[in-house]
Formats: sequence, structure tokens, C-alpha cells
Amino acid sequence: MSPALPVGLVLDPQTGVITGTPTAVTASAVYTITGSNSADSVETQLTIEVAPQIEPPTSLAYLDPNPVYIVGLPIVDNEPQSSGGDITQFSVSPRLPTGLSINAQTGEISGTPTTAAAPTAYTITGSNSAGSVTAQVIIDVDNAVIGEWLPADAMNQGRSRHAATLLAGGQVLVAGGYKNGDALSSAELYDPASDSWSTTSGLAQARYYQTATLFARWPGARGRWIRQQCNLAVFGRAVRPDHGYMVGHRQHESGA
Repeated sequence: MSPALPVGLVLDPQTGVITGTPTAVTASAVYTITGSNSADSVETQLTIEVAPQIEPPTSLAYLDPNPVYIVGLPIVDNEPQSSGGDITQFSVSPRLPTGLSINAQTGEISGTPTTAAAPTAYTITGSNSAGSVTAQVIIDVDNAVIGEWLPADAMNQGRSRHAATLLAGGQVLVAGGYKNGDALSSAELYDPASDSWSTTSGLAQARYYQTATLFARWPGARGRWIRQQCNLAVFGRAVRPDHGYMVGHRQHESGA
């Protein structure tokens, strides 16, 4: 035998059988074994590797053990944390709520629930060839209710310190605002029916911290707001001229 076998293994010189219990990690290597008698000899080769001993996992827990989800909203992936040996397989019982799933390799719970479900305890098992551990997650899936905040389509141009006005048809008009150190003159309309934003006629002058007041005295007019520079502006289907200037300059004003 050349080279010598890994520590703990021996070759029987009469039978050629390799036996024993390896006691040290050994990198993969090629071993040449020679068999002979009085007439001749032959050789064969074996590749042997001694890998580290696999440890069983000792604990398993989830970042959120009691999540409450909303029907139709994608959840934040719920990730497992474990100690001990690496977990190579995950399973869950009973079956997760409709729309949710568990990754059998990573243990992450993800998805978008599609049906409401009462709070239920789910047992997740993580295992490898040496052993297994379990964790419990109680999941509650509720229907969305009136008045609850839900994510909507993003604006075409993000901003802050703008004016937002709810129009008669349910649309929302956002005008002006502040972004990256500059005042904005652009305006956008949000349509809840299509959950989308569209650009619309902007302000004559960029501004922020202005107020907006719905002004319906003129047929077809959708809204009215006051410019920071004191001149008034009107937004509507019918184009209206500016209505003069305020006597004194001001900002952070209110409109009615």
C-alpha cells in the first residue's frame, strides 16, 4: 500500500481487506495497492477521502414566530436561524396557508397568502443525516379591512413637502414638492381604479410646502392652490388665468 492509509484504517496483508475507523480528516488522495504471489504482482488504485463528522442540528427558530399576514399582500420572507450542524432539509406540518410555501433547502417561508386563515401552529422540521430539530410558527392570515394602509403604485417622480388633494372622482392630485434640494413644479394624478400615476399639467412655478384646496365653483375645475410667491393658481379642465397677487408674501399658508 502506498501511501499509508488514513489514520485509523488498516490493510490486511493476507486478504487485502481495508478495515477500521478513521480518526482524522484526510484530504482526497489516490492509494496504490499491490497484490502479489511467487509468480507475479498486480496493482489497483483507490481514491479515499475522510470528511469531517456531520453534527446534528441542535436548535431551530424563526425570525418571526407569530406573524400576521394580509390576504393579497406579499409577505416579508420569514427566515430560520439554527445552531449545531448545518440543516440540509426542511419540511412543515400541517400545510402552510394557501399562497405560502417553505423552501426545502433554506427553510425560508415566502409567498402571498390568498385566503384568510385562523391562527394556526405549524411545526417546521430541520434535519441532516445526523439528526433533526423542530420549531413552531403560529401564522394568522387576515382579510384587508377598510381604513387599512395598503401599498400602491409608486409615483413617476418621488417627492416630499407636496400638496395632495382628493378630487371628486376619487383621484388624488399631487402637485409641487421638494426633491434633492430643489422645489418641483410637476404634478401627478393617482387613479385608484387602475392603481397608477399619470403626469398632468404642472404648476407655473416650482414650489413646496404649499396648501391645496378643492375648488368646485367653476364647472370642471378640480382644484385650487396658493403659490408660495403669492400668485394664485387653478387646476382644472378649463384653463383659468391667475387671480392676482396677495397683498403680503407668505409661506406655509392655508387656502380655502
